[in-house]
Amino acid sequence: MQKASSLKQLKQYTAAIANLQRIPLFFLNDSTRNIVHFEKALCYYLNGDFTLAEFEVRQLKEQQNPFYSAKHDILLALSLNEQNKWANAKLVLGDVIAKSTFSQNQKDSLVATLNMLYSKRNLPKLKSENKLFWISFIPGAGIAYAGKPLEGAFNFTLNATALGLGVLGILNGYYITGYAGGAIMLEKFYFGGRRRSEYLLKQTNYTRSRRFNQEVKAIAIKL
Repeated sequence: MQKASSLKQLKQYTAAIANLQRIPLFFLNDSTRNIVHFEKALCYYLNGDFTLAEFEVRQLKEQQNPFYSAKHDILLALSLNEQNKWANAKLVLGDVIAKSTFSQNQKDSLVATLNMLYSKRNLPKLKSENKLFWISFIPGAGIAYAGKPLEGAFNFTLNATALGLGVLGILNGYYITGYAGGAIMLEKFYFGGRRRSEYLLKQTNYTRSRRFNQEVKAIAIKL
């Protein structure tokens, strides 16, 4: 446990998890098992493995571990947020507020803040990967949809230019030149543009989710 804690402080989360996994949970009492599960969940969370972080915390909750507390639910909610499971995260945080020792006025204020944060208007407007798949068949359109309209227009121009060069070369009898200068370039620009749009979409969604999750964290640490 001490080694895992040291590795965590050094931000070597994968190594810390590997050490924690060596601990035989079957032989531990409820208190120690609770500590190990929480530390594993925290390391998973810090390492970006949010699904595994959720799994570790839920194990304690489903086992009705007597040492399960508000900090576990907060970590669970944060892990759910990172997976864009906002409705479930809101329910967990609402339960934390309801069970807290705050005055009723404080609880009401926190619930109002929570409702505002998780309102449809405030939730991140994420781009659809499925919609991108179909839009990106049009050169440059996927890049524009992912948040870079000028770059999308430039990509469309490159594709159109490559196509024009290829057709012009072939019409003038320069078949090899037309193919090499047009079709090959078109292939590079077209599929490169599609890959670029996928990257930009993930970047845009990450930025929007990150901003929202930071707002939730600011509330969660007060609980």
